Amino acid sequence: MDYRDYRKKYGKTRTENGSGTAGGTGGDSGVQPRAQTTRTGRQTDTVDFRDTREKRTRTRTGIGTAGSGKKNRYGYRPASRDGGKLILVTIVLLTVLLVAIVAILIISRTSSGLPDYVASRLTVEAGRTSIEASDFLADKAHTAEFASGSSYSLGHVGTYKVRLIVDGKKYTTSLRVVDTVAPTGTVIPVTVRRRGSVKPSDCVIEIKDATDVEVTFRKTPDLSSVGSVPVTLVLRDEGGNESQLDGEITVVDNLAVINTVKIIECGAAVPSVKAFVGNDGEGEYVTDITRINTYEPGFQTLAIRVGAGEYNVTLICKDTTPPTATVSPQTIKFGSPLPEAAAFVSNIVDMTPVTVSYVTQPVNNGQNPIRVKIRLTDSSGNSTLYESTITFANDNTPPEITVLNDRIDMDLGDTAIIWRSCITVTDNSGQEPLVILDLSGADTTQPGTYTVYFVASDSSGNIARRPAVLTVHDSTVTQEMLNEAVRNLCQKIFRDNMSTLDKLNALYTYLSANTVGQLQYNGSVADHDDWRREAYLSLTSRKTGDCFSFASVAHAVFNYLGFECVMVERSRPYQTIGTHFWNMINLGTSSDPKWYHFDSTPMRGGFRIKAYALTDAQLDAYTKWRDDLLNPQPHYYVYDKGLYPVSCETILVNAAIPEKYFN
Repeated sequence: MDYRDYRKKYGKTRTENGSGTAGGTGGDSGVQPRAQTTRTGRQTDTVDFRDTREKRTRTRTGIGTAGSGKKNRYGYRPASRDGGKLILVTIVLLTVLLVAIVAILIISRTSSGLPDYVASRLTVEAGRTSIEASDFLADKAHTAEFASGSSYSLGHVGTYKVRLIVDGKKYTTSLRVVDTVAPTGTVIPVTVRRRGSVKPSDCVIEIKDATDVEVTFRKTPDLSSVGSVPVTLVLRDEGGNESQLDGEITVVDNLAVINTVKIIECGAAVPSVKAFVGNDGEGEYVTDITRINTYEPGFQTLAIRVGAGEYNVTLICKDTTPPTATVSPQTIKFGSPLPEAAAFVSNIVDMTPVTVSYVTQPVNNGQNPIRVKIRLTDSSGNSTLYESTITFANDNTPPEITVLNDRIDMDLGDTAIIWRSCITVTDNSGQEPLVILDLSGADTTQPGTYTVYFVASDSSGNIARRPAVLTVHDSTVTQEMLNEAVRNLCQKIFRDNMSTLDKLNALYTYLSANTVGQLQYNGSVADHDDWRREAYLSLTSRKTGDCFSFASVAHAVFNYLGFECVMVERSRPYQTIGTHFWNMINLGTSSDPKWYHFDSTPMRGGFRIKAYALTDAQLDAYTKWRDDLLNPQPHYYVYDKGLYPVSCETILVNAAIPEKYFN
């Protein structure tokens, strides 16, 4: 009832000590209020309803009003409810602080944010043999390895959590394995009794896919009638890729053949007819089984005769035996490249071709030996894993320097010294050693003779040294000096009764001989600007050079003999392949010129011709012939013909150039 009605009915309420107060304006009615009772039967003290918002009902168990400060019946002062809240808040704050500290410690070791060069997800096609931690990196300059806890399968479609350690920091990324290639298989004929049963997988062999494949009938075949029943088989892989194969099931009333399919291991003999008709049956092969090759995986249809009927059965040759091999550890020199996986194995045994690969590409990370895993896989997909090691052997043997010429010449002011062709260097590691010319004892800014050293060092730090003599010449070349050098050459190779063509032949023969002591080709000259200086050095002190050296000597001789001549240079862009110089000489007069090409630079053995009086057509044909066999893009004698004289009248036949290249 409403508390106002309650007051009217019962008047004064009873206090704890039993005294009452007047209800309303009236006096004590003498009526005691009815006590409230809880569902548990406990009787509670009543309170003035006007004070219910400020006071709490106290049970007779002695628990007082919160915050009253009074002792209960057992002598204990009850705890403040506000104090309990404070304790709870304190506990929560301490818990949050502890969690934050733990999170900071974890974040300090494992970064949830990925840098730009770490992929948030790597997508690969199912069927890969392996992946590397570096596959997740866009910048291969960083180092990466898999952290513990990374688990994935390259043979099943899905997204996997992958943990990496990149440059010492941990990151979490993901690997997505997809299958986008439809499966393949081979349908085989199947024979069954009427109203028998056939599983879809009985009709297909040699299923190939990177993931698991489910085989179903597109439509369940009706096997209630004798005859041929066409079927469509559906192959579906984990990636949802489908392929359809059309096959056929033969339904018979009385099946004399117990087994229509027999599987044997590759290389095994063709089984007897009993394998198809049973031990109680009688039959014979119609097919000539001596022509059956069981060494290759696949299936073959065989005809057998049972009684008066002939039946087709299927013989399947499967390769289920993994390859085997003899595995030997490898020992290499320090600094040598790591061997290929095939270097570890020999005596491979298998019925089909076998590929050899590393499970994980080994890395030279300073460990010795390096442990490697090698996989042998045959064409049927059977594989065998082997373990081996790569050991680095100590290399204490220095490179071997063979000195071909211990005399080196250079001109004052040269920016480079021609010396590399003076020696040959080998090393037991099989790698090319580092070779330098030690000039610490020479002053190349002053003319003189100095002792220098050829120095070769291998990757293990072994060093070999050989002495040589460097002569620095005064680089000033006058016309008189050049004429004297050319005069000495002409007196050596020419005779008084020689014709002009004979002299060209003699000069060509002398220069193109490529002989030590007169002028030898080494493919390297520092300066292509001063032909006079180059001709003088080539004839006197250095006697080595490149095509510019040979052309410079010829140019100097032609000038000395009084012939008009020009030097020709290969045109761009073919200079990027390697520039080339040769000469043109006028064997006619100023009013009736007859220009011819002259190239005394030594040619390759298979393409040597007399190149001392060639026309433009002969030069073009030689270029086509040479570059047709050596280079798919003709370039050897390609030059800007608008800058040079025309040569067209043949005076020297070069039969070595095939006729077809003149077209």
